[in-house]
Amino acid sequence: MRLHWTAALLGRFQHPAQVIATAFGAAIMLGTLLLALPVATTSGTSARWATALFTATSAVCVTGLVVVDTAAHWSVFGEVVIAALIQVGGLGIMTLATLFTVPVAGRLGLRARLFAQAETKTLSTSDVRQVVRNVVVFSLACEAVVAMVLTARFRWPSASSHSPVGVQRRTGLPDW
Repeated sequence: MRLHWTAALLGRFQHPAQVIATAFGAAIMLGTLLLALPVATTSGTSARWATALFTATSAVCVTGLVVVDTAAHWSVFGEVVIAALIQVGGLGIMTLATLFTVPVAGRLGLRARLFAQAETKTLSTSDVRQVVRNVVVFSLACEAVVAMVLTARFRWPSASSHSPVGVQRRTGLPDW
């Protein structure tokens, strides 16, 4: 009987909370290692371990705390790593793990469904796959809409930003 690597990995954990905590820890450590690479900084030197660890932890936990100026300190590679860590933290480690496990294993076993159920807070194990798909699709759709709006806003500033002082817009929208 052939054992899938996911079943072997999940068999080591006794409780879903262990999987979730381990997955968050693994994402933070991977992010720390990537941010500590010289290619991750604009100066081309390795970031201090404490800086890389704090930034990775803050990104995965989606807190937004920083110890260095992100735009000035991190290179494009570093910013992409931070954005990916934010995405992983925002979607949830178990949601992503479930999303990647289903194509590899072909289906979710009971233990994996229970882990995913604990993370997604669904009532039954049968709707886990549907919930995970809906969460990912909804999140990515919202992010795409916001990205398009922000791109349009930054690319084509509104005419009111060039209006004389004292002229008030009547659109009811905030003037960002």
